[in-house]
Amino acid sequence: FKEKFMKKLQSDLVEPLEGPKGRRFLLLVPELHMATARVYSVAGPLLTGPRRNATVFARRYLGKGKAPYFNRLQGAAEGLEPRLREVREKGERMFSRVFTMTGSGGAYFAPLEDGAGAQAHVFEAGGVRVEAIPVATS
Repeated sequence: FKEKFMKKLQSDLVEPLEGPKGRRFLLLVPELHMATARVYSVAGPLLTGPRRNATVFARRYLGKGKAPYFNRLQGAAEGLEPRLREVREKGERMFSRVFTMTGSGGAYFAPLEDGAGAQAHVFEAGGVRVEAIPVATS
């Protein structure tokens, strides 16, 4: 899995992280890559303001039925490459999940904590091939 995923993300380094065992996520991996430097160049104003406490930020989003995760680079990446927004929105409609960008652009993730199953799936959004890949922490 790691080798296949690393090839897809090209310049991103994917390494195992220590964390809770058995957490499940659904990844959306489009055949589309964003240059990190380019995303940061337009995200500057988003990153220079005061950082919000993650718990407060998450409560605000959870209260509105949105993702329990956030990524301040997501808006910048989707603004630079509108097909990313199309990938996320189609994935949200197809899987009834709220997806969050994994880094500075390319892939998205959504938790599968409600016991729902998910199968690997390929679809197209915005003219881009997208793989939906269920993963679990081990």
